[in-house]
Amino acid sequence: MSRAATSLFLLAALLFFFALGNHQLQGSTEARVAGIAMEMHLDNDWVTPRLFGEPFLEKPPLSLWLDAGAMRVFGVSPWAVRLASAVAGLLSVMLLYGMLRRFERPKAIAWTAGILLATMASYWSNVRGVGEDALLALGVTAALLAFFQAQRASTADNSLLFVVGIAIATLSKGVLGLAMPGVVIFAYLLADNLIDRRLKIGDWLRPGLLTLAGLIPLLIWLVVLYQHGGAQAVKEVLLTNSVGRFSGSFVEAGHYEPFYYYLAKLPEAFLPWNVLVYLGLWHFLNS
Repeated sequence: MSRAATSLFLLAALLFFFALGNHQLQGSTEARVAGIAMEMHLDNDWVTPRLFGEPFLEKPPLSLWLDAGAMRVFGVSPWAVRLASAVAGLLSVMLLYGMLRRFERPKAIAWTAGILLATMASYWSNVRGVGEDALLALGVTAALLAFFQAQRASTADNSLLFVVGIAIATLSKGVLGLAMPGVVIFAYLLADNLIDRRLKIGDWLRPGLLTLAGLIPLLIWLVVLYQHGGAQAVKEVLLTNSVGRFSGSFVEAGHYEPFYYYLAKLPEAFLPWNVLVYLGLWHFLNS
């Protein structure tokens, strides 16, 4: 590992892990997710997430599996249930650095990109909290970086990284985990085909087939869930969270806001580096 990569790793680890368990669970989300993971740990039911004994199918259970597993290995503590998010955040930062180096970007650029990601306020807070957002970010990051690299040179490593990214994203957030990288890839391929004025079937077929492979872990869990809870349980996982959170109807998890609420919140995601985002967009549009 180079000196730049080592320094980035140590700085990100310090930001994400220092005093990680020194404060109690914050807000309703951390308490709710940790409580579901605790029930999974105590009841040894790794199929159906439950809150106060009732099925709570807000999302697929990858983060809950990891949180419950951490409690089983390290004991029940705020640190244990935050560990998966912190590790996912660190992996995302190092993956971004490593892929930028593979894209032949200078070390200084790759290092700066990694530290900017690690110090974005919204990212930092999610990485240090209980929940699935850090895992979702890791999955989406892996899938999109692998896809972009495959446009330059398609390799088995890129394919595997893409499949793993889709698996992590969908097992963390279900349909949303598929839609987030899917929309970007669809827009890229559509624009590329329009520019070349021809439909390149192979460019669509490869990510489509790899996406199907990445969905296999989620589909396996859904089949087992169907055996335990029937069609209603599967419908709740696939539709309630994905549709309800944007229509304002998913009140069980506190999602009262309509879809445009998230658009208004988007600029906050880049704090404190908003000015760099706007400068980057301006440079892209004028290049």
